[in-house]
Amino acid sequence: MRNAASFFVLLGVLFLLACGGGGGNMTTTNPPPFIIMSGNFSMTATSQTVSNTIFIGGAIQSDSSGHVTATMHTNDINFSCFDNISGITLTGSLSPQGQLSLTSSSINGQTLTISAMVSSDGKTISNGTYSVSGNGCLPTGDHGTLTGAAVQLVAGTFNGSFSMNGSTINTSLAIKQGPAVPDGSFSITASATFTNSAACGGFTSAGSEGGSQTGLFVSTQMVPNTGATIITFSGLFTDATEHMINGSFVVHGGLCDQMKGPVVMTSQ
Repeated sequence: MRNAASFFVLLGVLFLLACGGGGGNMTTTNPPPFIIMSGNFSMTATSQTVSNTIFIGGAIQSDSSGHVTATMHTNDINFSCFDNISGITLTGSLSPQGQLSLTSSSINGQTLTISAMVSSDGKTISNGTYSVSGNGCLPTGDHGTLTGAAVQLVAGTFNGSFSMNGSTINTSLAIKQGPAVPDGSFSITASATFTNSAACGGFTSAGSEGGSQTGLFVSTQMVPNTGATIITFSGLFTDATEHMINGSFVVHGGLCDQMKGPVVMTSQ
C-alpha cells in the first residue's frame, strides 16, 4: 500500500513538472526588434550589363514595424529619365534580420528594385543588388550590385585652389548641413573666402543662397561680394568620412562668366 502511494506521489510530481508546475518557470520569447534606418544615405550601384557606376543618395526612414520609405537622387546622366529634381520615391520593408527590399513606382515606364542586407545598427548596406524593369531610357533589364552607408551630418571647412582665367584662386569653403526636406535631400548653408581672384573681378567672399546634400553629393549657390553675380559649387565626397570633395566652382557674370574651375577640397 505504501509503495502504491509513493508511486502516485511520484506520478503527480512528474505531471506538475511536465505542465510547468513549480511556480512561474514558464518563459516567453519576444520576437527580435526591427532594425531602424534613419537619415542621409549614399549608395553605389555598379551595372553588370553596361560599363557604368551610379552614385545614389538621399533620405531613408524605417519604422518599428519594418516599413521603409526612401527618396533618392542621382547626378548620373544615364538616370536622366528618373526625376532627379523631386527624387525617386521607393517603398518597401526591412526585416529584423536585416533584409532590405525597396521598389519604386513606375517612372517613365521603368521601375527600380533594390534588395540588400543592412547591418544591425542600420548604417551599412551590403550584398545588394538592383534591377530595372520596363522600357525607357535605361537599358532594358539593367541590373547590378549595390553597396551603401549612412552619411554623417556635414559640418566643416574645406580648403583648395582652382585655376580660372589664367590665375590660381585659393578658396576656403565652410559647409553646414541642415534638416531634411520633402524631396529627400538635406539642406546646407555655405560661405566661402577667396584670394588671388583679381583675374575674375576680385571677389574675396561669398555667402550662401542655399544648397543641398543627397548622399555624398553636395551643391550650393553663393553670392560674391564683388566681381560676379553668382558662384556655384558642386562636388562628390570621396567617401562617407566626408574629408575630401572632388568638385568644381562655376562663376556667373563678370570677367569669368561661365568659367569652370575643377577643384579638390579637403577638410582642416
